[in-house]
Amino acid sequence: MKIFRYLFLTFVKITGFIPYTLAFKTRVYRKVPKKQEKKQAEIVVANHARLLDFAMLLFLYKFRVLRVMMAEVLYEKKLSAWFMKHVHGIRVDRKCATDAGGMLEARRTLEAGGLVGIFPEGRLNKANKDFGEMLPFARGSVYLAITTGAKIRPVYLHGNPGLFKSSEILVGELLDIREKFGSEPTNEALNAANSYLRSEMEKLRDDAKLRTQH
Repeated sequence: MKIFRYLFLTFVKITGFIPYTLAFKTRVYRKVPKKQEKKQAEIVVANHARLLDFAMLLFLYKFRVLRVMMAEVLYEKKLSAWFMKHVHGIRVDRKCATDAGGMLEARRTLEAGGLVGIFPEGRLNKANKDFGEMLPFARGSVYLAITTGAKIRPVYLHGNPGLFKSSEILVGELLDIREKFGSEPTNEALNAANSYLRSEMEKLRDDAKLRTQH
């Protein structure tokens, strides 16, 4: 079953990459050149203003498996649930405060050196399409960073991904949350780390806005 899921994800990426590249015109800008980065566990944190944000992240990590944490609503229909499972999505039940299954799966992925994608705003925020205010961040990403030691990769998505429209991905430097806030997920540490992460995401947003003005 695992082999089939990897083959399916590879098929989705291969068949989707060429039409996506030709029609969607997504440009990627990195704070650090990709060749200077080493392969390691990462928590990819991105803003969420479009339905196609998931596709943009798959485009960004075309040669690695990125396991994006997905809201329970995407698993309500059988076909959608099947697709999310086979592109390695991690189901998160936002309605259940005690749902630890998604976090446990994310921890296992990171401890194995993999990639986990998180939209900390928790839902679509259409106001952010035009560099607007981001919604409050849930603390899941910083909790994972503190408890596993995996670094956070802030990513800002903007533009209009769609047929013959342009969009951009701004990739920030890795953030070592554990080094800065310790290895104990206390309430104080989580709040401080979450505020720090949000400020770094806001810097990326401002950089992206300046880029469009030149």
